[in-house]
Amino acid sequence: NDNVNVIPGSSTSNNVNVNVPQNQSQTQSQVSDLTMVQQEEEEEAVVSIPSQMTFQLWNEVAIGIDRNQTVIWKNAVDSLDDGLRYLQSSTEARTFVEKYMKPVISILLEQHPQKIGMMERNCVEDSLRLALSIVETELKLKIQNTGHTDISTSASTTTTTTSPPTEEQQLETYIAILDVLAMIFNKKKVYYKSNKMSSWNSGLPEVRNNLVMKFKAKRGFYFLAQYLHTQASSMTYFPPLETMRQLLIAACDAVPSKKEYADKPQLRKMIESDLIHVCKAVMAHLTSATEDYLKKQSNDVLNDLRTSLQRVFDKLMDSRREETLEFYEFSRMFALKLITSQSLPLKLYGWDNIGEMIESAQFDYKPPPKYYVVKKAGTEFVNGVYNFAGDLTSDGYVVPNGDISYERVVPVPSATTSTTTTSTSTNKDGNNNNNADLKAKEK
Repeated sequence: NDNVNVIPGSSTSNNVNVNVPQNQSQTQSQVSDLTMVQQEEEEEAVVSIPSQMTFQLWNEVAIGIDRNQTVIWKNAVDSLDDGLRYLQSSTEARTFVEKYMKPVISILLEQHPQKIGMMERNCVEDSLRLALSIVETELKLKIQNTGHTDISTSASTTTTTTSPPTEEQQLETYIAILDVLAMIFNKKKVYYKSNKMSSWNSGLPEVRNNLVMKFKAKRGFYFLAQYLHTQASSMTYFPPLETMRQLLIAACDAVPSKKEYADKPQLRKMIESDLIHVCKAVMAHLTSATEDYLKKQSNDVLNDLRTSLQRVFDKLMDSRREETLEFYEFSRMFALKLITSQSLPLKLYGWDNIGEMIESAQFDYKPPPKYYVVKKAGTEFVNGVYNFAGDLTSDGYVVPNGDISYERVVPVPSATTSTTTTSTSTNKDGNNNNNADLKAKEK
């Protein structure tokens, strides 16, 4: 087939490569024995060469995609599994992943889970997990091979017969890989999309949620942030804003809840930092964006980006207040950049942003009153000052979306007898009270 780039029998059999990155906790001292390293490399070399059956499988999937946009259920899983296994040692594996992983995942996500069998569902979900692992591996390789190192080979590989990809080709590859990640996290895909009106026509949103949690647990957002920061100032090789919109929605869903990692505060802080760095990379990109670049973007996409960023930081308000305030500084700066541009559409969109920020400040983020003063209530003990009694953060701010309550300490008149003297004190209302107080709460 002339349209298929995967050619059987053309593997780079001389390569020696590590298929899966080593555990990050493994220290250099554990691999200092040269003999042990050589033995491991020899063992890996045995399994790093794809078999003829693997080449045939990749060709079958490629032919189905090129001709009919179809893929056999089991072949989808097996082809991605082999693609992950030989990703770092075979040029053909990388070619298959770069060209055919996206259409395979796209076809699978358009399947309705209620209209296919359990075997087919397992194939879809196994393929999604494998694709997510491929994306994680690619992002890790980008970090490990900093600078302009060829990502298709490891440090221990020998010379190959094919020329290494250029830096531009590598960056285009990462954009395609991140497109797949955005597709996996897109909650509007048929396989995920829920239907509140009918459970029969409903998708499986929990599958997407589990994939987001898996990506978070493996520090995928950390590696994503590292790549984004390297291209934040590029108008060409930074991922499309539509892609970033889906990734930011996933980042918002990945923000740890208060109960999550309650016994592991350091891990919680680490994950929060990963998500914040992703957001900061997007903010840096928009800050450095040229006017011509912004004019090409849809206002809806820009608005969704800003909204998604705001949701992430609002969830982190009580634990990462400093970073949240930095986001609002960015919002003001970006709005000023828009209204001072030479483009009338950008100016109008900038003024819309100003209006939304003012409205949010007035209604969404205005703190509740510290106290209320009640007068002429008709009943004397009801009159007085009602102080805020809701939950506060450790730095004295009101907990977002918490219960709002106020309370007033009502003094109880002391009982006077001829035989007992009760110590009393006078409050601001001029009434006496003793050690017993009644509390009136108003919510």
